[in-house]
Amino acid sequence: LLDTCETVISGSCALHLLLPKVQNCWKPQDLDLYISRTSIHRLLHNLQTHHYDVTAVKRDLFDPYPNSHIHSIITLHHNSTKIDVIISKTPSPISPIFQFHSTALINFVTSSSIFCAYPQLTLRHLSLVNPFVVYGQALKRPTLTALLKYENR
Repeated sequence: LLDTCETVISGSCALHLLLPKVQNCWKPQDLDLYISRTSIHRLLHNLQTHHYDVTAVKRDLFDPYPNSHIHSIITLHHNSTKIDVIISKTPSPISPIFQFHSTALINFVTSSSIFCAYPQLTLRHLSLVNPFVVYGQALKRPTLTALLKYENR
């Protein structure tokens, strides 16, 4: 699925895979899939074939993400499982990942590899905040909540 739909996994699932199991005292609550607009219909068809239903579509993402490479986010559910499909504005599904609020999340998983932009920090449970989040815009509640979520991870 990752190959055929040119999709990568990022967010807390990618971080969870990177960190040693002994140090993981938390569990991801959802799956974040990043994809370009050219492959979205194929991915959605595949997920709906596996009984996932679209429960939300977010298109106006300027707030809290000005200048974001995110085109839209589609949320799907099946029983208690949640998948967020993040659609890139660019031809590359990974461009929004490099705009995350902190270095702890600049990781992704492909069908054949795991990428970590800041392994020296991430594997020691350290992270730097993206300066644009603090200085380039007003720090809003959703961004602050996201930063605090990963404070203990």
